[in-house]
Amino acid sequence: MRALYSEDEERFRDEVKLWLQENIPSDIKDKTFGGATLDPDLLIKWHKTLYKKGWIAPEFPKEMGGPGFSHTEQFIFNYEYGRSGAPRLKTKFMSLGMLAPL
Repeated sequence: MRALYSEDEERFRDEVKLWLQENIPSDIKDKTFGGATLDPDLLIKWHKTLYKKGWIAPEFPKEMGGPGFSHTEQFIFNYEYGRSGAPRLKTKFMSLGMLAPL
């Protein structure tokens, strides 16, 4: 399947890919397996990096601390994030996407 994105969405996709390539430290990539990392200190370090960028909670609206991505931007972000080798966005036991609705 090939998704057809608008020019703005393609620019966003390129931004996400490039930012992830440039900002995932090798110590995190080296210790992440299938999206999971067993090192909580590295996970906290990565969460802080995402927080500084404003991408710690990609599905959240701005008023809840998220970036306010559209549905398409959320899809693009999650797709590229999954391909990047970055650890999943989670606390020790739950993903961030599960915590907020609770």
